[in-house]
Amino acid sequence: MTMAIAGLVGFVFVTCKFDVTAMILGLVLGKICESNLRRAFVIADGETLSETAWNVFTAPLKIAPVPLTAILVIACVLVLLSPAIMPLFKKKVAAK
Repeated sequence: MTMAIAGLVGFVFVTCKFDVTAMILGLVLGKICESNLRRAFVIADGETLSETAWNVFTAPLKIAPVPLTAILVIACVLVLLSPAIMPLFKKKVAAK
């Protein structure tokens, strides 16, 4: 029965031209992510995600006045957005 369901799901994925790797990653990493999310809620001691995120960004480090976590998150966001932002800068430079 499991094989028949898996075959049907595979057929639908191939027919609709879905990426099968996303499903495989979801199946493999789903249990790991779920257990780590549960562990994070236990560690957060009942705080919501927004409260925990705010604490991470505002927690002062002993060696620097600006939290290192905030700097790293901002750098990651800039790196992730750079493929979308760089063409705008190139158009502006080309226009001059």
